[in-house]
Amino acid sequence: MRIISGEAKGKKLYSPKGRGVRPTADRIKEAIFDILGPEWRGIRALDLFSGTGSLGLEALSRGAERVVFVERSRPALNALNKNISLCGFGARARVMATSVSRALALIGKRGESFGIIFADPPYGKGWVEKTIEEVLRNRVLSRDGMIVIEHTPRESPPAEQSGLIALRQETYGETSISFLGFGRDRGQGGAEAEKDGRGREGKRLAGVDSGSETYCPARRKEPRALESRVDP
Repeated sequence: MRIISGEAKGKKLYSPKGRGVRPTADRIKEAIFDILGPEWRGIRALDLFSGTGSLGLEALSRGAERVVFVERSRPALNALNKNISLCGFGARARVMATSVSRALALIGKRGESFGIIFADPPYGKGWVEKTIEEVLRNRVLSRDGMIVIEHTPRESPPAEQSGLIALRQETYGETSISFLGFGRDRGQGGAEAEKDGRGREGKRLAGVDSGSETYCPARRKEPRALESRVDP
């Protein structure tokens, strides 16, 4: 497990032994960031169920302004803190050693919002839909933000949930990745109307351009159509 691109490219990340932590495989992580695009400057991200921090650290390496990591497993926290130090990202990373539910409530009370929210909840325990519900309830996703959530192919998030719609889904064996965002004409059921994940007025980061087209937050290219691919 390593950092694929950017400032900390090639850094090998610590991972605790045992089954309690399930880091996102490098090939899946690379696919996620290929979809999201190359431009991360100024973007603030939230990494839920962050484990070793692989996704959030990749975002920081590629230029994200700040990442908040949420994890409560002690072995995972030890690895996460080592990895932040290894990559030299201490000034731009914040670790919340608590449950996702409590962290989202605390973040929501502070009025913070994020342009990208990564989530890798435990498989097969009903956390996919629950995590999305809590993100929406606590208003922590910017109007033009995107949730990138990992799950099994058998527990895909709803196609539409409180104005949040499934933009794209990719499947790699027993792992699926869903990209969720708000439609342009639906507004934000969460954060303040024009906040862009940096806590200020700004350019559109992510969401739906029209119909089935998507615009990814770190992309500066033309939108690409909604698609689903299954890799054996």
